[in-house]
Amino acid sequence: MERKPIQVYLSDMERTLLDRLASEQGVPRAEILRRGIRAFAVQHAGGRSPMLSLAHDLTGTDWPPDPHHPGLPEPLQYRIPGAE
Repeated sequence: MERKPIQVYLSDMERTLLDRLASEQGVPRAEILRRGIRAFAVQHAGGRSPMLSLAHDLTGTDWPPDPHHPGLPEPLQYRIPGAE
């Protein structure tokens, strides 16, 4: 994956927080920003994985499908113990 530079303006407080997080995690500041973007994408999608949202956009169907869907092969169906 090719990465391209981007310029971001941060307040002193945001820069301090970014530096602290990067130091605590032992990763570059850029990695903290990338993780934050991915976390924001999941939050914006209502907790749904961005990849699941992309699969929905590409196929027009929810993924994973309803596990009780009768059209699924038996190994993909599952039952909740105690629920009939």
